[in-house]
Amino acid sequence: MSSETNTKSRGVSEPTDHPLLVSTEEQDYTDLAELAASLCQTSIAAISLLDQGQLYFKAMKGLTPQQLSRENPFSEQVIETGISVLIPDASLDSRFANHPWVLGPPHIRLYAGVPLRTKGGEVVGTLCVMDSIPKSITNAQIKGLQTLAQQVLNLLELRAKTRELEEKYTILQDNNHLLWGTVSRSSHDLDQLNSELETLLYRASHDIARPLSSLEGLSRLARMESLPDDQRRLWEGVAHTTKEMRNLTNKFQQISEALSEAPEISFPVSKIEELLIVAVSRVRDRFPEANFSWEVIDAESSPLSVSPQLMVIILTNLVENVWVFRKTNQKEPPWIRLEILPTDHAVTFSFHDQGIGMSPQVVDRAFEMFYRGSEASKGNGLGLYVVGRVVNALSGVYFITSEEKKGTTFTFSLAI
Repeated sequence: MSSETNTKSRGVSEPTDHPLLVSTEEQDYTDLAELAASLCQTSIAAISLLDQGQLYFKAMKGLTPQQLSRENPFSEQVIETGISVLIPDASLDSRFANHPWVLGPPHIRLYAGVPLRTKGGEVVGTLCVMDSIPKSITNAQIKGLQTLAQQVLNLLELRAKTRELEEKYTILQDNNHLLWGTVSRSSHDLDQLNSELETLLYRASHDIARPLSSLEGLSRLARMESLPDDQRRLWEGVAHTTKEMRNLTNKFQQISEALSEAPEISFPVSKIEELLIVAVSRVRDRFPEANFSWEVIDAESSPLSVSPQLMVIILTNLVENVWVFRKTNQKEPPWIRLEILPTDHAVTFSFHDQGIGMSPQVVDRAFEMFYRGSEASKGNGLGLYVVGRVVNALSGVYFITSEEKKGTTFTFSLAI
């Protein structure tokens, strides 16, 4: 008898609900049984599993389960001892000589079985070979059976994992259906909130614009009068405040336009300089002293399906940043280079300046609402936030690269 360490034994009366045992008969197990019979040169091989205290045949070679009685004292011996069992001639072994398998068909003489032991030490079945001719098998063949037994366990574990994944996949599908319903409702709610926000921004910007116009008119009239210095300074402060409020309402209007579904108008990229000129003009409305030089590098003409109105918003805010964050010690006007690279599916715009640049910390937060990254900024911190919202509204992508004291490049791509 070839033996191995008896780490844990189980009697046939002890039930088990091991998950590996929940498996249907498959050809893979039959193939392993046939391989065991071939290895040991026997006519019969079987894989038995223990379930609820009873052994049943998982796969057989040379016989069918119907040809054998339910009692399997040979494999029960393997499970009880937890070690390999070798019986060269069962008719000469008092434990088995009177068993129906020995006295009648299939007239078992040779039996060699090894336990199916899990990594946790639990014996869940056996792999055995049998023959009607008395003989022995070698230690090498016993080791071969033990190797095949491990393959049986691997196959059982693989099937168990597959079933577990299938069950989890089913649960995941059910959860996805529930989640999709939730997302659909949330998406509807989000669309409604965006619509309400758009309406709020539109109405607020226009409602504020009317009293601002009145204040601007009054401040202009007051400054035309001959006033004491303290009153003149007061009205100049009012003019400055109304100007900043006007800029804020303009930003709100731009955000409102970004949230709305602007009509798509196709125009050639070669006309982008016309939009840049409009943007420069708008910046000069706010900063009359502003002056710029620029060049537009256009690789080739390509149609771009996008709202020119939204493109002007992007360019206006970028040009405004060029002026606000210029190098004030230079006599030359701030310089802008707009490079355009059309491809088959998109157009990429790179907007370069030679201003004071940004630190990495500022770049990381540049698109946050109301964030002002420099003492030089006298605005409301909405410029780049608006740019990001507009590019998002156009289903584009964007990023910034910058180096302090050397300048900044804002790059964005829009689909054609």
